[in-house]
Amino acid sequence: MNPARLELSRIARSSHWMDRDHAVGSIRQLPSTACSDSIERRVPTIASKLEEHPHAAGGITDLWFRGIRIELKYEDQSLLSLQACEKYADQLVSYVVGTGKRVGILCVLDNTRKTSAAFPAEEGIGILTRPAKKNAVHVVTVLIQGALARPSDLAPN
Repeated sequence: MNPARLELSRIARSSHWMDRDHAVGSIRQLPSTACSDSIERRVPTIASKLEEHPHAAGGITDLWFRGIRIELKYEDQSLLSLQACEKYADQLVSYVVGTGKRVGILCVLDNTRKTSAAFPAEEGIGILTRPAKKNAVHVVTVLIQGALARPSDLAPN
């Protein structure tokens, strides 16, 4: 497996396990500042290179890390697949192209209540490609599963 994909898989897997304890009950959306504050407390060397809400292409992106635009999305209405995350890609592509780059990261938290077992974390990682005049724009997409069912809830009665 390619090292970048392996690292993204590790991040998605750890996010998956961190979220499972919150599978039952109400889960609220955290503001992006809460996420970045948490990152800063854990890894200051990352936080010093992380910029929140930078402007790009007439809009405001969620995060910018070492020149890479990162867009965060939250879904709690309909169950998502990796392919369904494409509906969020065009916004990120416009930010990426507006800053003269060709790669961005899209992180989507699917917080719809699950009634079946989670799919493997690495199946929620992919690359969406959008054509451009000269070169394509690539969107590294990470779908994080939230609101997971407890394993005991999946057992037959």
